[in-house]
Amino acid sequence: MISKLGIPSLIVYLLSFQTEVKELQLHMRMSEEIRLQELPHAHEVAEGVKALMEGFKQEAVSSTNSEVNTLELTWSKQDRTLCLDISYEGGYLPERLQRLEASLNSRWKTGGWSIRSRYDERSVVWAAAWTY
Repeated sequence: MISKLGIPSLIVYLLSFQTEVKELQLHMRMSEEIRLQELPHAHEVAEGVKALMEGFKQEAVSSTNSEVNTLELTWSKQDRTLCLDISYEGGYLPERLQRLEASLNSRWKTGGWSIRSRYDERSVVWAAAWTY
């Protein structure tokens, strides 16, 4: 289903991510086909998804613990809303991820984006949604 996302650069990025990053296990979940190209600002969304993954990758690589870091992306659709739930478990510095979150909010504010977040000691949960 990743290949159906419709943005070639994002598809290649997602499919090659795990081969390049050993410090972070990536899990992708989709209950149905997601077609990003249907969004009004599809390329900004795709670039933002890559940026958020790079941010979590940086946290995993710089983490000093020996535990496995995991990143789970769960894509779903509800009516005319695309949802992306992001769940990270592992070591991280809250201020870096909060800066990344603010940057993404700024980048996506024109695209009908909204985000909810929760930061715990060893986990981060973001819920992103785009209306189209």
